[in-house]
Amino acid sequence: MQAVVQPLITQAAKARILVIDDEEPARMIMMDFLEDAGYQVLEAENGQQGIEMLQRENPDAVLTDIRMPVMDGLKVVEAMKNIAPLTPAIIVSGTGLMENVISALRLGAWDYILKPVQDLEILDHVVRKALEKAILLQSEKDYRQQLEKEVREKTSYLEAEIEARKLVQQQLEHEAHHDALTRLGNRRLCMSELGNLETGQGNNHFGFLLFDISGLRNLNDAYGYSLGDQLLIAVGKRLAEFSGENTKVFRMGSDEFAALLQGRDREEVVAFASAVEESIRRSYLLEKESFNVGFVFGLSLFSTQDTAWEKPVNEATFAHLQAKKNLCSQMVIYDDLLHQEHLRRLALEKEMPEALAKGEFFLAFQPILNQKTGKLFGFEGLLRWNSKQYGPISPGEFIPIAEECGFISELGEWALETGCRTWCEKGLCRENLTLSMNVSGKQFFQQALISRFKGIIERTGFDPTRLCIEITESVLMTNVVETTRILHQYKDLGVRISIDDFGTGYSSLEYLNRFPVDHLKIDMSFIHKMDRDPKTHELIKVMKNMASVFGLELVAEGVETAVQKEMLSQLGCHLHQGFFYSRPVPGDAISGFLMTP
Repeated sequence: MQAVVQPLITQAAKARILVIDDEEPARMIMMDFLEDAGYQVLEAENGQQGIEMLQRENPDAVLTDIRMPVMDGLKVVEAMKNIAPLTPAIIVSGTGLMENVISALRLGAWDYILKPVQDLEILDHVVRKALEKAILLQSEKDYRQQLEKEVREKTSYLEAEIEARKLVQQQLEHEAHHDALTRLGNRRLCMSELGNLETGQGNNHFGFLLFDISGLRNLNDAYGYSLGDQLLIAVGKRLAEFSGENTKVFRMGSDEFAALLQGRDREEVVAFASAVEESIRRSYLLEKESFNVGFVFGLSLFSTQDTAWEKPVNEATFAHLQAKKNLCSQMVIYDDLLHQEHLRRLALEKEMPEALAKGEFFLAFQPILNQKTGKLFGFEGLLRWNSKQYGPISPGEFIPIAEECGFISELGEWALETGCRTWCEKGLCRENLTLSMNVSGKQFFQQALISRFKGIIERTGFDPTRLCIEITESVLMTNVVETTRILHQYKDLGVRISIDDFGTGYSSLEYLNRFPVDHLKIDMSFIHKMDRDPKTHELIKVMKNMASVFGLELVAEGVETAVQKEMLSQLGCHLHQGFFYSRPVPGDAISGFLMTP
C-alpha cells in the first residue's frame, strides 16, 4: 500500500469524516449527526471498503467499529499506521469489547466512543478533539520539515530551533505536573512542593488537607461520566479560588483532591482548611440541576521542622480514612492518640486468634436473682479477655474489633460451649438455673449458626430449655422477616430469647407481638436514672405493663443501689442483675451462690 499524502486541514468544521460500521442503523445515526454538525461524511460497511475509500478520498478522520465482516476495526487501525499515520482513527465499540478497545489503542487508535452512542455531543467532542490534534500534528510535522530545511540552509536559524524546543519542553513539563481535566497541579507536583518545604527556614506552620468525593461513583452510574467530569471540574475551580501564596491546590487522582496550607500558627491553618471545606461542601449546579455532594476530609498539621514530606501525607490519609470509616460529616484532624488507638486496634485484632488458643479468654458469670421468690434465677455468661501482653481488655473494646474483623463467630461459639460445659459440670441444669448468653448482631444472621448452636448443645449434653440467648433490639429490627424466621428456629430447639438493651432502640409493640421472645431486658441506662428522673421511672412502668400484656418477663440489669432494687420491686419487676448483688465472678465461684440461702 502506498502512503497517502496528508493535506493540511485548516478548519475542523469543514473536515470529511469516514464512518465504517457494518450496522446500518448505527452508521446512519452517526452520519446524520455529523452532517448536521457541518461535516462532510463518507461511509463504508466493512473494513476493506473503508481502507479503499481512505486511499481514494483521503478523509480527515475515521470512525470505525471493531467487529465487522471482511476486515475488522483492529486491522483498519493497524493499516492506517502505514497509509495514513496522521489521520485520526476513533474506535466506536460496545461496552463489552473493552479488551478490543485497549488493543486498538495500543495499535494506534486515537480515542474511543462507547456504543450505542446516546450522547451525540460526546461524539462531536471526540471528533473535534481528534481533528484539532491532527491539525496540530500536521502543523508540527510541517514545522519540523521547514525547520530542518532552514537549518541546513542557514546555521543562523539554529537559535530559533533551540528556543522552539525549549518551549515544547516547558509545555511537556507543565503537562507532566498538571491534571488535564481540572488544570490543577497533580500528585507529582504535590509531592515536589512538599519536598521543597524541607529546606524552609523557621518554624512555619502548615496543613495538608486531603479530601475526596464520596458519591462520585453513584453520580456517574446515575447520570453518566460526563456529569461526573463536570463535577470534578467544578470542584477544581472552587479549590483553585484558594490558590495563592499561602495555599497550593492539587488533584491527586480520580476523585481525590488536596491543599497545602500555610499559616502563622496552627489555628490559622485550621481556619484556612475549614474555609476550603465550607466552600467545597456547598451544592453544585450541573446541567441546570442542583446537586448536594458528599465529601470526606482529613487534615494533617505540621511544621518545616518536622520529618520528611511523607509524614503529613500519611497522617492526612489516615485522618481521611478514619473520617470515611466513621461516616464522619466533619473534617477529621490527625493526632497521635488517634493513630495509637488505631495501631492498638490492629494489634488486638491480630492477637485474638492466638489469645483464644492460649486460653486468655474466659467467661465470668453475673447472677440474676428473683426478688419475688428470693431465689437465684440464673447467670449471664460474660466474655472477658485477660491478655498476657496488654492486661485486662474491656469487652467494649475487643467485641467491636472481633465483629469488624469477623472473629466474633469463633469467640461467640467458644463462649457458648464454655458456658454450657460449665453448667453441665456443676449440675446447674438440675438446679433449674438459666444460662444467659449474648449473641452478636454479626453472628445472628449467619446461616449455619443454628446448626452450630445445636451441635454445641448436643456435644455438651446441655438442656436447651435452660439457655437464654440475648439479642439487642436494634439487631432484631435489621430484617424483621428474617429475624422472625431465625427466632422460631431457636424456639424449636427449646431455647429462650431475651431482647437486650430494651428501650434504647425501636421498642415497637408490633415486633413484641410478632417475635417469639420470653424476656425483655431493660437497658441499665434507665435503671441508673430511675431514682433521679421521674420520667424514667414512668417509662420503666410502661415497659413493665408492655411485658405483662405480652406475657413476657422483665429483667433489670445494672441494679446498683437498694433504692433501685426497691423501686423495681414495687413496679413488679422482680428479676434483677447488677453490682448491688454481685460483680461477674469466675466459673469456680458459682457454687458459692448455690450455697447462699
